[in-house]
Amino acid sequence: MPAPEAPTEAFVADPFWYRILNQRTNNAIAVSGESVLENAPLVMWEPLDENDGQLWQIASLGNNLFRFVNKHSGLAMASNGRNTNMVQKAIDNNDSSQEWEIVPLFTGGLYGILNPATGYSVNNSGGSFDNGAPAIVYNNNMMQEEKTNQHWYLKKEKEIITSEDRRIENRTFACYFYDNSLLYSNLPENTNLKIYNLQGLLISEKSDISGSGRLEIKLSKGIYIVSVTTKNELYNYKIFNY
Repeated sequence: MPAPEAPTEAFVADPFWYRILNQRTNNAIAVSGESVLENAPLVMWEPLDENDGQLWQIASLGNNLFRFVNKHSGLAMASNGRNTNMVQKAIDNNDSSQEWEIVPLFTGGLYGILNPATGYSVNNSGGSFDNGAPAIVYNNNMMQEEKTNQHWYLKKEKEIITSEDRRIENRTFACYFYDNSLLYSNLPENTNLKIYNLQGLLISEKSDISGSGRLEIKLSKGIYIVSVTTKNELYNYKIFNY
């Protein structure tokens, strides 16, 4: 007779990209179309290894609260009203729609995800197996074992390489704004650089570069998304232009 599964332990956020998988369908919460736009909807989709729109950093905010930040867009998962697609938003420490409690459920590493501000929990709408089904918040029924629409596995996928230590083939690269330019250093061969505003509009790009140099561009003060595509990886991160 097999041993019973151990009770799910309290969640601890480790420095990994996570995939959020529904217990009922094994589909993942994803940003629709891998969009980098604010307010792009979140949907359910079959797990895809190369889809960074399905990967999330889970950051502890203290007081048993967490924030989910998408790897591809750098934007945060946010509730958007009962029975409506969740969306991604720019990170805002004062926005309670981006704050989540991760509740251990039953056994086997199963969790519920609750927005304390509304009392609603993350839900695979209708328990659908379809790609593109809405990822929503709904009345909190996570403590009922049959409500598998609201039960989730948080699967570690890739260790996070932080913006302070971005290493590729034992080389560290850096990008920053200075004097109407984006300066870069130590980029691997065949790197592509793209700059977006927070609305997802492509501002400038430079392809097939390496080493150190500059991309001349006049930008107003603010935050921009810089996309760095190397031979093996895609990084999206936010840079301030002062």
